[in-house]
Amino acid sequence: MDASPASAPVRITGAPPASGQSPQIIPAAGANFSLSFTALAGYRFLIQRSTNLGDASWITVSNLAPAYSDTPFSFTDSFANPSTYYRTFVTNN
Repeated sequence: MDASPASAPVRITGAPPASGQSPQIIPAAGANFSLSFTALAGYRFLIQRSTNLGDASWITVSNLAPAYSDTPFSFTDSFANPSTYYRTFVTNN
């Protein structure tokens, strides 16, 4: 049985959540994590990483400033820890 991690693209769709809403948590697979989406105009997108879901100190690994128009965005992190979690925050400032 092959125990290597699987990889698959992740697509996030829908309207951005209200500011301060709980983040979406996405588990990583393997040593690389990639995320692509269209950042909606006027919203700031933060991507954070942690090796413990219960940890209060998440590390911000991407801070996408608000754009004037919808903008394609791709993020790849090669943090080499198989127990890594990612979450996104969306704010309107």
